[in-house]
Amino acid sequence: MKTWIKAEPTFRGLLHAIKEPVFRSYIGDVPPKKAFVEANGRLFMKRLQISAKAGAKTSEKWFSGTDLPLNPDLVAVIGNKGSGKSGLAEVLALAGNSKAHDFFTFLVDSRFKSGSTQRAGSFEAKLTWRNGDEEIVSLDQKAKAELPERVKYISQTYFEDLCNDHVTGKSDRFSMEIRKVLFSHLDQADRGSHQNLDEYLAAKEQPVQERIEGYRRELRRVSAQLSELERQSGSAHENELKEKLASKKLELGDLQAKKPAEVLKPGDATEASPTAEAQRLGAIAQELGQLELASAAADATRRALVERRTVLTSVAERLLAFEQQAARTSDALRSELQQVNVALDDVVTVQTKRAQVLEVRNATEHALGELAMRQQERAGKFEILVQERTRLQEQLDQPNKDYQDYVVRLAAWEKSVKVLVGQSDEAETIAFYESRLAELAGLPVRCKVLEAEQDGLVKKIHAELLSVAESRRPLFNVVEQLVATVPGVATELKVGFQSGLFFDRQGFVERFFSLVKQNTGGFRGDDEGPAKLFTMLRAIDFNDADSVSTGLRAIRIAITGADSTGAALLPILRTKVTAEQLYEYLFDLCHLEAKFSLSLAGTSIQQMSPGQRGALLLIFYLLVDTDPTPLILDQPEENLDNQTVYSMLVPIIQRAKERRQIVMVTHNANLAVCCDAEQIIHAEFDRSDQFALAYASGAVESTELNRSVLDVLEGTTPAFDNRRNKYFG
Repeated sequence: MKTWIKAEPTFRGLLHAIKEPVFRSYIGDVPPKKAFVEANGRLFMKRLQISAKAGAKTSEKWFSGTDLPLNPDLVAVIGNKGSGKSGLAEVLALAGNSKAHDFFTFLVDSRFKSGSTQRAGSFEAKLTWRNGDEEIVSLDQKAKAELPERVKYISQTYFEDLCNDHVTGKSDRFSMEIRKVLFSHLDQADRGSHQNLDEYLAAKEQPVQERIEGYRRELRRVSAQLSELERQSGSAHENELKEKLASKKLELGDLQAKKPAEVLKPGDATEASPTAEAQRLGAIAQELGQLELASAAADATRRALVERRTVLTSVAERLLAFEQQAARTSDALRSELQQVNVALDDVVTVQTKRAQVLEVRNATEHALGELAMRQQERAGKFEILVQERTRLQEQLDQPNKDYQDYVVRLAAWEKSVKVLVGQSDEAETIAFYESRLAELAGLPVRCKVLEAEQDGLVKKIHAELLSVAESRRPLFNVVEQLVATVPGVATELKVGFQSGLFFDRQGFVERFFSLVKQNTGGFRGDDEGPAKLFTMLRAIDFNDADSVSTGLRAIRIAITGADSTGAALLPILRTKVTAEQLYEYLFDLCHLEAKFSLSLAGTSIQQMSPGQRGALLLIFYLLVDTDPTPLILDQPEENLDNQTVYSMLVPIIQRAKERRQIVMVTHNANLAVCCDAEQIIHAEFDRSDQFALAYASGAVESTELNRSVLDVLEGTTPAFDNRRNKYFG
């Protein structure tokens, strides 16, 4: 049986192996990490060379002459402040085509890329991989967008921005990173043909999303109705109705003042019976009256039939849309069911009777046609009777002629009065405006009913979103089992993965005030308004449907005040913003999403300090992430106390380096020494020697590097001895 020792082939190296046999020795044919490196050379950097370009005009040295072999395990880059540690890490990241250039601090325009000499363009780096691949990059360029990243570069700035943007809702990158990791741990059978977790979840959650969209469409309908009723409940609408009613009543008064003066029917005592002309005129008057009554009844019937036709047409069109949607859904289901050898007809039956609706609508159209024909016939008879009446009136003596003229004018006047008074369903009549004014008293109750519908739909949408978050929690099972294998992480730090509802308060507030004015209403004030809204949002438990519904309703009430009518909302809205738009935004919960997050000892990431957030991300990248590409960390211990570094980061980094190459810039001895870095790179910067950067490389047990570690990370031997004596002396 072979025995492998990981150390420099020196006596000091043997001493280190004896002190830490678990990490420094292996008994067997080939150590697992060595076998993995030999089989996957494309995943491990072998050598970094940096030199001035041929013909470079600059006399500054900087990186020129750098030639560093790279250990496939843990490489710790140490040095005093400003010694070029981060610069070396960024060159490695650039050569590995990292897309994290926005988080560089050295290879940027304000530093190494600045100046008239264009020093960055004078140097190039050559990165050699263990499989023989070579990549040469100029230090003034950026990553190539069309090529994949071969290394992952993470700086403390990246940690902070990623966490802060997640907490404030400015970015979804944090959740994206978690989704990548969760997908990498998902069983291959569950993944199917999906390329990422978003595709997987979209397919799985499609029915829920369709239900949510259905509730939101219903919410838009209710909000439109409520907006219209609130407009009608305002004093402006009431005054408009009263004004129109008063105008119609004045018109009626004028009409009543113009009532024809009564003309008595002439009498002839000597005449035993009326003339034939008089008898016929009486009969004509009776027939005309009957035609008027028939026409009025026909108008009422026609209004009912037109309304019936409108309803039937709307139903038929919606049924057609439903059939088309059903057809699209069936086509989608058919292709999916074919994959599992199930016939669509065996599981889906969609049947409508739109033809019957169309049949009734056609019958209604036919009835309207017949009604129009009969009305036309009556109009023809009416015209003939009027003409006959005119001829007969010409044959009468003057008294009878005057009387008949009076009868005709009185009939016309009575018809005008009847038309003006009208009925409640006839627009622009006295009865219509009186009916609408009478209905105003019931508007508050109708508004309350619609508000209750809004609140109910909010709860339904929330229930669906919550079901999405809960259905995602099993995705964490494998990851949580992995975390549980690392001592202290699961038990002491209590790192947990969460799938819950996340509300983007900042985004909500910004959008809210793009709809609502800040110089009036309940949220007035450039500072006071947003502060009040934030306070109300913080009082809402977005995991509780009742709290969400009650909280959003409270915000709506606060805009205008509890005692105001709905119409009071309109003057508070910005130009061209409708109440319907505000309601859709306020209640559709588009700012509430199911998201992934992390927790530490039961504390959510929103409540953590920057150091705690950074610690969580380190766990995420070092322990849970299955990406095998090299990981370049720039000062991961920033914002962390030494105890946390030793108790948490050390065991995690030791675990992580078993399966991937790690290059780590650090100022912390716990990380470089206690993690037993296989390679130490000591950086020095000599400004007087034409800005020369020098990098010394070796193992921690190397005498020269051991001294550098002691000087840089422990503050020199006297400082280290002084502390040791004070601790134990």
